Amino acid sequence: MRLIDSHVHIGNNPKWAPEAINRYLRIGLHWRIPKGYRYYPIEFLKSDLDKADIHGAVVFAFCEDVYRVEDSKEARVKANKYILEAAKTAKYIYPFYFVWNDYIIPDNLQKYAGIKWHRHYDEPNYYYNDPKCYEILERIKELSMPVLIEDEYNETVQFVEQNSNLNIIIPHCGKRMWIPSTNERLLENFHRMEVFFKKPNVYFDTGGVDPGIPLEIITKVIKRVGPKRVIMGSDTPYNTPKIELEKLLQLDLNEAEQECIFSSNIERLIVRWLKEYPDHQLQ
Repeated sequence: MRLIDSHVHIGNNPKWAPEAINRYLRIGLHWRIPKGYRYYPIEFLKSDLDKADIHGAVVFAFCEDVYRVEDSKEARVKANKYILEAAKTAKYIYPFYFVWNDYIIPDNLQKYAGIKWHRHYDEPNYYYNDPKCYEILERIKELSMPVLIEDEYNETVQFVEQNSNLNIIIPHCGKRMWIPSTNERLLENFHRMEVFFKKPNVYFDTGGVDPGIPLEIITKVIKRVGPKRVIMGSDTPYNTPKIELEKLLQLDLNEAEQECIFSSNIERLIVRWLKEYPDHQLQ
């Protein structure tokens, strides 16, 4: 059975590499190290995937590299470029393009398999009525790219209602929509998720910070939408592929249902890209 981790962040900003951090500390420049820096290059991911015997991964840039630490067009271009460069040699990864609220449309958008769309409640907003937002969404639809969107509840409802012809993935089984973003808060509001459950174009990934989304919540989502709309994701490096896979193997699923969640659902959503880049298709 093919195994794909569909929620992974990678980044190789040399300023946050271990040797650079150690140098700052050694010469007393610890104040130059931002609290939220991230460094997890493709080589680190390959090691973690191998430990879990997972064959492939959907990857996208860190928020820190796109807007949290370095908030500029140049930073976004660089972070997204690394994702695509990694995919040229690592045929086991599926590159997603990170869209921020300046809605930059690269000339090579078609080379990405899908879209990452992300903010937390205390961060700058996406402006869904911005003409530039409409423009990039039209291009995304032309390319039949799935969108992995993490935003607050009302904003996500608006996005889903306005884009019925897009395949949309809600990460963390919807946990990050709520304030505070706790499992208890998600369960309290689970009935409000019905607006997404009834949409056949809306999918859910299982990713979450270690130890991840509880099996209780994942089971409730599967019961509402079925295994064909749930996708395995770990949220690496905040979790690990091994931890997520071992957890999901505890679900009461037959082999066909496991195959949907572990690989075939995400492969179906990026089928256009896989046809154009057949060397990335897992055997």
